[in-house]
Amino acid sequence: MQHLEYLVCECTNTGWTTFKSCPSLRKAYFPYTSAIEFNVFANCSNMTEFYGPNVTKIQNGAFWNCQKLNRFSVSDVSEVGDEAFYLCKKLSSINFLSNLSNIASSAFN
Repeated sequence: MQHLEYLVCECTNTGWTTFKSCPSLRKAYFPYTSAIEFNVFANCSNMTEFYGPNVTKIQNGAFWNCQKLNRFSVSDVSEVGDEAFYLCKKLSSINFLSNLSNIASSAFN
């Protein structure tokens, strides 16, 4: 997957580390996925945008080291795991709705 730039995935489950270390990935759209699992996009250092309108859970390290991620859109996340956004230096804000019940203390370290 070294040359994947734009990804539209109609899957309901991402699986662990599925797109990990894919440097060419820039944008991802997951319209039917409810959980972004462990390290799915970890080290996708050029990823700038993620859209997941049905995502309710973001697991540990899901976007770890996505240094250029600056657009992140989800609807109603209830859980955010450890280091989910670790080293996401360009990410300046995320709006979580009232359903957020658990956010790990190290989610944004």
